[in-house]
This record gives sequence, structure tokens and C-alpha cells, in this order.
Amino acid sequence: MEGFKVQLKQLTGLLMWDVLIYQSLPNGDTELFNHLFEGTILPKYGAYVEPTFRIPENVLPVLMEALSKNGVKLPEKAFIEGKLEATERHLEDMRTLVFQEEIIINEKSQ
Repeated sequence: MEGFKVQLKQLTGLLMWDVLIYQSLPNGDTELFNHLFEGTILPKYGAYVEPTFRIPENVLPVLMEALSKNGVKLPEKAFIEGKLEATERHLEDMRTLVFQEEIIINEKSQ
């Protein structure tokens, strides 16, 4: 979904958010998607557009948690988690080497 953008707008006085999913087209137009993901070209100036969908504020954390549980991660978070996992593996390898080295040294000294 390269080129797609998402904009969140909090509705004034309500605990609701409008979510707009759109993309810029090569010709300079902007295409906004509805809840069925059908695209509509937006007028250049001053038109009200319906959001892709509207979501209650208290549902956003639940949605984010569900996405995370199903493997959907922000690129930055996935990168950080990947680095952490690699560091943990490296530390385990180092522990193994250190403890094996101690065993070898002990065997030679006996």
C-alpha cells in the first residue's frame, strides 16, 4: 500500500475520530477511499468529504492491540524489536562461549 496516507481527525466535542485513507495520484489529484475502499477523486478546493470510517476514541487502543497481536507493527517498532531480539541472541551466544570457556579451562587444569 505504498503511497497511501492516513489522517486522523478528532471530532470536536465528541469522543470520536474520523479516519481518512487517501493517496496522491501522479497527476496531482487526491483519491479518498470510503469504507468499502472505493476511491473518489477529491475536488481541488473546499469540499466536505466523508471519512473512510469513524471510530470511538475508546476503541482505538483496542484496535491497536489487536493489530499488534496479529503481527501488524509499525516499521520503527518492528526494527527496534528486531534489534532487541538480535541483541538477546548475541548475549546468549556470549554466555554460552564464556561458560564453555570456563569448562575447558577447568578441564585443562585438572
